[in-house]
Amino acid sequence: DSTLTGIARKDVNQELTVFPNPATDKVTFHSGGPPSEGDMRISIYDLFGNKLTEGVLPKGQAEITFDIRKVSPGVCHYEIIQIQRRQTGKIIILR
Repeated sequence: DSTLTGIARKDVNQELTVFPNPATDKVTFHSGGPPSEGDMRISIYDLFGNKLTEGVLPKGQAEITFDIRKVSPGVCHYEIIQIQRRQTGKIIILR
């Protein structure tokens, strides 16, 4: 299935975990194994759609951690894009 943007609505990686969630000072994205289909671009947004931080999980690496100490408490959204796949989810930030 594809969208009007041409990005398929399949999950990037069925084994992707985000922890801890809720989080306080850092959040880690961990795939079940190193990405085999190319780099994963991971972005974290506030509820208004403003990008708070972004990083790349390179092909061959299984984990990336973000420092979220400067992010305001509340609900944030993340988006992961890898080649033609996209996955989204929520992270709760506590203080």
